[in-house]
Amino acid sequence: MALTKDQILQAADQLAAAGTAPTLAAVRAAVGGGSYTTINEALKEWKAKQQAAVMPLREPAPEGISKRLDE
Repeated sequence: MALTKDQILQAADQLAAAGTAPTLAAVRAAVGGGSYTTINEALKEWKAKQQAAVMPLREPAPEGISKRLDE
């Protein structure tokens, strides 16, 4: 049975929820094997999604602050 991307993503989610870093080796152990290449591709996607979810939104400063900075 081939390892699916969904299995890799689920394992990464479970490891992260348990407080363990979802490394290639940790994910491979969690899913019971698989190619490092296959795991790496899916794990890159997982990490990108995690980082995008954490990135703060950039909003303009309130008008009062902008005016004071301009002065």
